[in-house]
Amino acid sequence: MVNAQEYLDKKFPRDGKVKHGRHEGKKRKDITELDITNKQLQGSLKLEEFTNLESFCCWNSELTKLEVVNCPQLKKINCNTNQLTNLTIINCPNLAELYFSNNYLTNLNFLNNLNTEKLECLDLSSNNLRGQELSAFSRFVNLKSLSIGNWLSREITQGVYNRFDGSLKTLRNLGKLESLDISDTDINGGLEYLPDSINFFRCSVFTRPESEVKAICEELREPGVGLKRKSLSLSLLFPKSNLSLVESDATGYSSKSINKWKRNNYHLVEIAEREEIEQLETSAHEVVINYD
Repeated sequence: MVNAQEYLDKKFPRDGKVKHGRHEGKKRKDITELDITNKQLQGSLKLEEFTNLESFCCWNSELTKLEVVNCPQLKKINCNTNQLTNLTIINCPNLAELYFSNNYLTNLNFLNNLNTEKLECLDLSSNNLRGQELSAFSRFVNLKSLSIGNWLSREITQGVYNRFDGSLKTLRNLGKLESLDISDTDINGGLEYLPDSINFFRCSVFTRPESEVKAICEELREPGVGLKRKSLSLSLLFPKSNLSLVESDATGYSSKSINKWKRNNYHLVEIAEREEIEQLETSAHEVVINYD
């Protein structure tokens, strides 16, 4: 294995130019795409001074700590399949896509420094996030895809999995959300609050039969409702890894399925809509009072 920071500083020197490869002759500030995937990197990595970097990829490695600092043009980070327990992001106001599935992250503190209007895709599936509800995501009003479920059987049996719980209610204002995965979590209700923009919703129960998301699955699982998507073999995606994928089809539901459930439970949807109207009226009233 190779020390990640030493590799980066040698290949992309802080004060000089790159000597070899596709970025030969460039300084850090000149690089717009950086892919150091499958370099057998391990340990901590601090990515900084790449002031025009737009995309950074380092998946299928053994990074344990990542700091991304002062990369104002950065839009995408893909660090799926590492061993990250610590993630810090500072002064990266244009981040739109974050992929950190299959790591060991335990908290969402890094979200506090993100631009709430820029983030569109967030994949934190199969981490070790502590028990919490979904309110941390409600600020990201332009989010289109959110994956926080669990799909690695080996890690789950070892007690490493995301521990989200509560209701889907806190996602009600994410009007652009199209894809949501909460598989094998303890989120147990709130279908009536799902945004109408949802066109794919995954909530399977395979490796954690005790997971409370089963309650949602049972509500949606009717004859002729739902669809099956065969999970890809991780050996094709990560040939050097020993990952063990859930040995079942991944149950997902289309917008048609969600809409059918809402029609069958229109009374719950109406209550949710009234709550939203009352909330808006209360907020407007508070604004008037503060203005006076």
